[in-house]
Amino acid sequence: MLLGADLYYRFVSATVFNSNVNSNFAAPPTPGNYPGANAINGIGERRPGASVQLTYLADLAAHKNTLAVGASIDRGDVDFTQSSQDAPISADRGTLSTLPVVLTTRLNSTNTYDGVYGTDTFAIDPRTYLTVSGRFNRASIDLHDQLGTALNGHHSFSRFNPATGLTFNPTPSLTAYAAYNEGMRAPTAVELTCANPSAPCSLPNAFSSDPYLKPVLSRTYELGARGHAQGLKWRISGFDTELRDDIQFISSQGGSSSAGYFQNVGKTRRRGLETGLDWRAGNLTASGQYTLLDATYRTPLVLNSAANSSAAPLTCAGCTDIVVSPGDRIPGIARHIVKLAANYQFLERWSLGGQLSGQSGAFARGDENNRDVHGPVPGFFVFNLEGRYRPAAHWELALRVDNLFDRTYSTYGQLGRDAFSGPGRSFNSAPATWPSEQFRSVAAPRGVWLMISFTVEGDPEN
Repeated sequence: MLLGADLYYRFVSATVFNSNVNSNFAAPPTPGNYPGANAINGIGERRPGASVQLTYLADLAAHKNTLAVGASIDRGDVDFTQSSQDAPISADRGTLSTLPVVLTTRLNSTNTYDGVYGTDTFAIDPRTYLTVSGRFNRASIDLHDQLGTALNGHHSFSRFNPATGLTFNPTPSLTAYAAYNEGMRAPTAVELTCANPSAPCSLPNAFSSDPYLKPVLSRTYELGARGHAQGLKWRISGFDTELRDDIQFISSQGGSSSAGYFQNVGKTRRRGLETGLDWRAGNLTASGQYTLLDATYRTPLVLNSAANSSAAPLTCAGCTDIVVSPGDRIPGIARHIVKLAANYQFLERWSLGGQLSGQSGAFARGDENNRDVHGPVPGFFVFNLEGRYRPAAHWELALRVDNLFDRTYSTYGQLGRDAFSGPGRSFNSAPATWPSEQFRSVAAPRGVWLMISFTVEGDPEN
């Protein structure tokens, strides 16, 4: 019998500054009607938690059996403030402002997640093992408005999530398995307090009194195999995960792409294949991974997307709606992901390695129907190089070059209307003439890192 327990405490403090464009601006500037708006967020998090597990090893009906039961509790106390500041927009698109900073939100949220679980692994025969498990989860989110009562709220979610799996070892070098599990994700405080279409919020955080959201429920099936032979290890698995009542940020009608609300959008699905190889031959090691991921909507939707070229007034006069059909791909998720790596040990103390990673294109947020004229954000490949040298026992020097060929690429895109379409990319004070474009986040350029490490434990020669 084995007893294990752990206890932790984490603290995070952050300040976030964000600038937004006022899509309803009309000259001249007046209080509450400036072309820019600064949002200053303060976030303080305290996260204690604990868990305990008891494991019992004993034969059951003359078969090997392992039983484990446990419990855990995780708590998060978050103090959130948001202040707003009207701002002019300078010729270089800056939003430096000396106007008053107004506190708009002060909220404390307490999130408590606790659960009890049990899992049992039973040897049907020396080559076949059956695992059955279950966990009862309970999530409680309490919101306390520090400036009034509008944001006060209590939300509670609970569910029993079962899981089962079967493994089969026909030979010592081959394992096949099948598994099924269910899960629950409770809505976050941000999602719960920004779920009202008539009171949209601005990203990354803003709070208002809003309706209830359903928890996201998942069901996952997985089938796979893994094995090894003569320095080669391989693995392959197929999976199918369906999310019910998935939560997505929806852009508000008539607003900017950064203003909106969270909403349950029905069913979505992630289905795909994962493969991997690891190979060693003398001083050379190499590995490769490939993932095929088909992430799609499964429920018909009508969403607002003012910057989508296929938008049309479907729900009201002047609305900018798009129709999302089952099978349309979820934005921001690439269908093909590849990672390759190799490392060679030249001498006892020298090694050189490289990593090549890439992905196919992914649709931008706002293009949930996959029909915008700009198409997906292009895919990319990026190469990293790393050399290591151990000058003495316990010491190691490493030189790493990320994005060796200084490729310019993007990992995320979002449709929006370009407010800086005036002469020389200056601010255009006529929102009705802002063109629709695809905005992309630019990944990091070439970076060089020199690292020195000292290791106390372990064999310095390995």
